[in-house]
Amino acid sequence: SHGSLTTYYPDGNKKSETDAEGNITSYVYDAYGQVIKKTNPDGTMNLTAYDGLQREKATYFLGSENGTKQILTKTSYEFAGYNFDIYSALDTSASHSCKGLKTTKTTYITENKQVISETLTDIKEHTIYEKTNGETKRTSAYYANGQLARQTDALGNITKYEYGYLNKVTKTYTPFNTKSNGSVNYSVTENQYDKNGNVTLAKQTVQKQDSDTVKYSVTENQYNAQGLLTQVTLSDGTSNGEKNITKYFYNNAGIQTKMYTGLNSTNDSDYMTTNYEYDAWGHLVRTTDSTGYNSGATTYDLNGNALTVT
Repeated sequence: SHGSLTTYYPDGNKKSETDAEGNITSYVYDAYGQVIKKTNPDGTMNLTAYDGLQREKATYFLGSENGTKQILTKTSYEFAGYNFDIYSALDTSASHSCKGLKTTKTTYITENKQVISETLTDIKEHTIYEKTNGETKRTSAYYANGQLARQTDALGNITKYEYGYLNKVTKTYTPFNTKSNGSVNYSVTENQYDKNGNVTLAKQTVQKQDSDTVKYSVTENQYNAQGLLTQVTLSDGTSNGEKNITKYFYNNAGIQTKMYTGLNSTNDSDYMTTNYEYDAWGHLVRTTDSTGYNSGATTYDLNGNALTVT
């Protein structure tokens, strides 16, 4: 059987891709390593233009070398003033105003129909809002240290976040439903971490917040001395509840070599085994499992780029 083949320029940028059917896609780059022309197997081309700051300015379609360019998208950038809230606690904030970078991208569906996407980011490159054809799809607000405090979707649903001393998310409040008095029920996800910042337990409420019957979805993670994930246990958090366990195994270099899935207890002998094979440089060359799956062999060049799959 025939596999795929990828070639590269001396600087490591991808030059061409040939699939199993012999279809070739090739690429041309500018001096900054950005793709300016992609030639498709049928001879058509996708062109990209950039501004002086190497930001995408426009994309075009070209049916042939001598054809007429057809615009697909155009993108503009400008600084714009906006008002925003900075949070000091979950539900405590103060209003401010500033200037941010507004990126407007027009996608041409037909000559008379376009989709206009608008995104505003602050000086720290945090997204403040996203709009499509003038309709707000998502807004975001942040704590003073730049961490995400809350996001509001197009329907006005607000997801809120709290953080611990490791600056990791410790609680996420996701809207569940709205009560008759207009207040919101939230599903609460709580994360616990070890001293290295790894998540050791994630616990999510799966009942209404005001329910008297507490139910959870629990994920417990275990790590080895190198901080590598060795076991994931999914359960309802009760001692007699059903469990789903996955185990991970590594070689001395810390590369995953094997995985067990589908265990109901740590001593369960009925599970699926997945094995990973690597070359001398640590590149994954083959994946097999106990069902008979075989990914085929992957070869690489000296830069670690995948060349063929057979």
